[in-house]
Amino acid sequence: MLILAIAIAVLLALITLLLAVTEAAIRLNDEDDRSTDGIAFARMALLGVFGIVVSQSFTPGKLNWYVAALLSLLIVLGLSILVQLVGKTVGKHSFGRRLLKLLAPVVKSINILFTPLSLPTEETEEFEQELIKRGITYKKNARLGNRLFDFLVADCAVELDGPYHRNALMHGHKGMSQDERQKILEATQDRDVLKTKLAQNAGYRVFRMDVTNHLPVNWHQLLVDQGWDIF
Repeated sequence: MLILAIAIAVLLALITLLLAVTEAAIRLNDEDDRSTDGIAFARMALLGVFGIVVSQSFTPGKLNWYVAALLSLLIVLGLSILVQLVGKTVGKHSFGRRLLKLLAPVVKSINILFTPLSLPTEETEEFEQELIKRGITYKKNARLGNRLFDFLVADCAVELDGPYHRNALMHGHKGMSQDERQKILEATQDRDVLKTKLAQNAGYRVFRMDVTNHLPVNWHQLLVDQGWDIF
């Protein structure tokens, strides 16, 4: 039984490491705007299961429960740190890109499975309701090339930029310095610029609006100031 628990724990650890490398490869690729929320959620879920399996592996022994719990916690924390380091180091190399290509169907399935846990956001729902109320035809989460846009309305591409697009603290993890977080934010903003150019080259006018949880009170005027003429 102990051998089986160890084998399962090792397998879970390897899967978690692969997901971490895949997540890092997506984040570090300026040409890839696939969401990593689903992968991050799956990775944390696997870490939780790993912790349970490790704690159960101590049950047959003579350790007190609190010692077993402490050891399990330390092992999980160690794996969590290792996952972050390996993901960050390996994800930026060719192996990370090859792994991402190999696991593309898995990434897609994970995002489909876990996207409902985080979407839709309040602001996208609110903007969508404004379009519906006015009888405007639109496409939501529509793809242009290899990029997804919040809304395509006629010849307009609308992006609702949350704090993730302007606040460095929304990036990275607790162990990261401010400079490291800032570099990730700048990479995100660079992708936004490339995304805007892609839409413009495809014949779309791009409208961006900073949002935080809800649409700004003056959201319509903000769009009009950018040339919005749909309504």
